[in-house]
Amino acid sequence: MTLGAWSKLVAAGVLALQAGPPAEAVPAGTILHVRLTTAASSQTSRAGDPVEAVLIAPIRLGTRVVPAGATLAGQVAEAVRHSVDREAKLRLQFTQVARGGETAPVVTRLVDVQNARERVDTEGTILGPRMEADSGWGRAELLGLAAVAPELFAADLAGTRLREGVRVDIAYKPGVELDLAVTASFTPGTALLQAAPALPALPASLIDVVVNAPVRTAAGHPPRPADLINLVFLGSSDAIAGAFLRAGWNTADALSARADVTAFLAIAGREGYRDGPVSLETLDGRDPDLVFQKGNNTFAKRHHVRIWRRGTWEGQPLWVAAGTHDIGVKFVVQDRTFTHRVERDVDIEREKVANDLAFAGVPPAAYVERPSAPRSIQNATADEMVTDGRVAVMRVTPRNWTNPVAWWPRRLHGPSALRIL
Repeated sequence: MTLGAWSKLVAAGVLALQAGPPAEAVPAGTILHVRLTTAASSQTSRAGDPVEAVLIAPIRLGTRVVPAGATLAGQVAEAVRHSVDREAKLRLQFTQVARGGETAPVVTRLVDVQNARERVDTEGTILGPRMEADSGWGRAELLGLAAVAPELFAADLAGTRLREGVRVDIAYKPGVELDLAVTASFTPGTALLQAAPALPALPASLIDVVVNAPVRTAAGHPPRPADLINLVFLGSSDAIAGAFLRAGWNTADALSARADVTAFLAIAGREGYRDGPVSLETLDGRDPDLVFQKGNNTFAKRHHVRIWRRGTWEGQPLWVAAGTHDIGVKFVVQDRTFTHRVERDVDIEREKVANDLAFAGVPPAAYVERPSAPRSIQNATADEMVTDGRVAVMRVTPRNWTNPVAWWPRRLHGPSALRIL
């Protein structure tokens, strides 16, 4: 090798070292969890209108991540208003991710709108729903039918009226959450990446408390084993409330006849019920101390978490919680009541809660293995649940959050007529 060739080789090596390790690629198929920061509507948006979102869960690439808080930009690819014979359509195309002044092109396809009444087709187009018509089986008739013979409604005989309902437009405000699939691998630049945060180490005494905490809640009469405890929080009730509210969650109305009617009408009309009640579950015979949920525009789907106080650890209030994701409504024959179907993999909801709180400023979760926790169970309404058995542990410290919490907590149960839970 000549001296000139050797010099070039050395120079290339020096440049490679200065450039650092090769950037990791985000593989096709990766799901990006984002939150809209602009509104989008089939009625008012036009093809070409800009649309923006923020990443609310990190993209993990080995020892580095594209952190939550990175922004995504794109445009409305299609917006079709509803008509008598045509459903509304809305297609959003995100094409760029940015952070710290650096951008990278990205090719994505929308795969889900979190907790939406609309559906998404295989091309990533959001399709508007039909809503209940004003004639024929109206709301009063549906409510009366459910009270007298809920089995008929569960069998969807009355629900045929809903399928013949009027079409409506799609309207999403900032804050609606989307899941995007990366359809072509892309390499983020160095400014987009940062070192993955180290998971906090937990003292052995705290690990021992978590391992020996109750594994499952109970529900029903008589009580039956229900949801899995999959979260632990350290912090005051005000700090926990502030964190959830800052992360976009809200509280639940008390169970009551009024709440049941509102919930039923929300189900019948395919509408949302922001503060809809949750079914009663207990831990060691006690109702939850705190309940939070996050929905969109339908009562049939929502994230929710029930939280119980479990004394203190080294002077800090300690809480255990069960997080699950409602994905539909069903009728339970043995209890003669409507209830929610839940997402089978409850670890997804554990990660949802941990990511949302981290996005709101809570330190990252640590994870504790629980050998005694079952890996596959049925809840009190016969839904299958699977888990890796781990519990996410988060320290929630007080912050100067602006959300008022003086009115919270609320009673979580009360007289109920129709028991729509």
